[in-house]
Amino acid sequence: MAWTSVGTGIEYRKFTLPDPNNVFVTRMDRHNLQCYIDTSLANGRCDGSVERVSGQFNRYEDALAYWGEDWGYRNDVVAAVNGDYWNTSTYIVLGPQVQSGWVIKTYGSPSIGWTLDRQGIVGYGTWSDARARHANGVTQWINGINVARGSSDLIMYTNQYGAATKTDSTGVEVLVEMARPAMVVPSNDPARGIVRQVRVSLGNTQVPFDHVVLSATGSAATTLQANATVGSTIDIYQNLSNTYQTWLKSYAAVGGLTLLQSPYVYLNEKAAAGEGAALDGDVVPMGGVIAPRTAVAFNKDYVYFVVNDGRSSISLGMDFTQLADFCRYNLGATDAISCDGGGSSAMVVNGTVMNVPSDGSERFVPNGVLMCVRRPKSQSTAFNVGDTVRTTSSTTMRTGPGSNYLSVISLTSNRTGTVLDHSLRGIYAKGANWWRCTIDGNTGWVSQSALTRTAGGNLPTFSQHPVETTVCPTTGTAVFSVNASGTGTLLYQWQRHGVNLTDNGHFLGTATPSLTIVGTNDPDLGSYRCIVTDNIGSATSYSAALFLYKHTVVNVQPQSAYGYMLGGSGIVSFGIQASGEGALSYRWQKGTTNLADDGHYSGTGTPTLTISGIDSRDAGQYRCRVSTTCETTYSEYATLTVVSSDLDGDGDGDLDDFARLQNCLGTIDPKTNAPDCVLSDTNGDGKVETTDVPFFRSCLAGPEIPLPPGC
Repeated sequence: MAWTSVGTGIEYRKFTLPDPNNVFVTRMDRHNLQCYIDTSLANGRCDGSVERVSGQFNRYEDALAYWGEDWGYRNDVVAAVNGDYWNTSTYIVLGPQVQSGWVIKTYGSPSIGWTLDRQGIVGYGTWSDARARHANGVTQWINGINVARGSSDLIMYTNQYGAATKTDSTGVEVLVEMARPAMVVPSNDPARGIVRQVRVSLGNTQVPFDHVVLSATGSAATTLQANATVGSTIDIYQNLSNTYQTWLKSYAAVGGLTLLQSPYVYLNEKAAAGEGAALDGDVVPMGGVIAPRTAVAFNKDYVYFVVNDGRSSISLGMDFTQLADFCRYNLGATDAISCDGGGSSAMVVNGTVMNVPSDGSERFVPNGVLMCVRRPKSQSTAFNVGDTVRTTSSTTMRTGPGSNYLSVISLTSNRTGTVLDHSLRGIYAKGANWWRCTIDGNTGWVSQSALTRTAGGNLPTFSQHPVETTVCPTTGTAVFSVNASGTGTLLYQWQRHGVNLTDNGHFLGTATPSLTIVGTNDPDLGSYRCIVTDNIGSATSYSAALFLYKHTVVNVQPQSAYGYMLGGSGIVSFGIQASGEGALSYRWQKGTTNLADDGHYSGTGTPTLTISGIDSRDAGQYRCRVSTTCETTYSEYATLTVVSSDLDGDGDGDLDDFARLQNCLGTIDPKTNAPDCVLSDTNGDGKVETTDVPFFRSCLAGPEIPLPPGC
């Protein structure tokens, strides 16, 4: 069966192996900027819940995403497989998990990850150095994330833990609204939030989708209460690290057992087997038993999901070594982990279960891994900040904009409330537009279809919001603009990821309706918005992402070559592979001189240069200039060595050269066995023998006599 397209940049194939084994594989093109990897959670929670892979597929289909460093894009989920090994008593996975940038579970065990920079990672993702820095500079260490709170602990809770923290009334809890996920980011660009509530001796704080709750007891609570004030900022620092790689800007990660790690390393499973994984996954030392298997793998071009059926007469299953071999030899993967196996193994493509789970039907599992394509961002302008609204039917208020988020409260019709400020107000997800409202003392997200406006607000309104823009790296200039109206004098403040910007030569117009970013580069990527303040209050524009065009890169360099002008074909070719934004143009050069097609040279404006009828004058160094929308780059030089009668490099063909040829007669494979004899192989057949002599003599001229034309 050949590869079949199942979505933008994503393909599917079934392998039927003679063992017998049926292996189901999806692969995602790593070079397609619209494609990405994310993880899923059973019922949207990490606190001990299970759901079929197909249910998780549907839960995150068309749901809000953060791909592109801006909330508001949506998942087009194309493929899903089951995730990590798990405790069958608590339903909690054994390894770490990162979802849409949120670090939601930490553990020092093997995992596979995907970053916002499109990097794949396999290794031990150890959570460390987590801390919260208050606006006054006081720093507190965070002792855990999404776990039960202990004595004198500071624990961070995210929305993935549940609708609320489930804590008792002891201690202090601080609700922090984040402008981006609490993710692993550089220390000079922390995830910043604004304190919205400080709750003392209350507990069980609601956790909206874009908030964290810092929950403390004992001395940690005393410090937290003394330094966190409503309206102040808190910076969140985290690290996921191992001895091989960093996990900066991790977008997704899931735990498992390492199968392959560049360059091709089989991990001894013995240590990992001691983690107490579910027995049905058949986690045992070394090769393991034959069972159904799930793997996530990648190489420089693709990310692969692999599910192998087992425990049947038509598909036996694999052990860990066989699974690693399949990933390495059949797919060309360089890195891979094994996810939970046995009856948990399942693959869903476009909503259809592709394999035959060994339980007879899909098993309920705690998490999964997704291949997604980014859908565009869309926001409604039906309401404005401060508008009074009324529910027109019974509906559910949720912790985030989408039916995949957990319930805050069920609302009956004819309940009155107010539209709150948020850069995502009116965002489209899960088939509806969503508005953050306060209704009957409850705050959350409500579908536009269940709301009607009863009175207009009096805060600033926008007739133009900033729009997504893409510019050239280094040389490009990005401009974001708003058009707003309000009462009295309007004040403007532009932000990146919720952090105020100031004019500094790189950012211009930070307090005006138009923000200009000069000389854009990677640190500028992310989400931009403008806060407009009038005489009555403030309103926030919708946010917009800044993207950069791809750099121009030569992925495959030209290789040095020998040209056999005497007894060979007299033809030599150099080739490259390059990538970049927009149409690529090529120009081959000898040294630094541009070449043009003239019969002798052909393909000078293509990825492949061909030189026909070569002679000694063609010897030299060749490279290719590649130009795209933004940039021009050059390949490495490749050397053309022309084999003629001048074996000693003094510019003539004489008896000294002939003596060299005689000394090399009888040499087999001179490139490997006798490099000094390579030029004596005048016909390029890999041997130096008497048949090379006539070709040599055709260009024999004498001492200090230049080689004749054609030589």
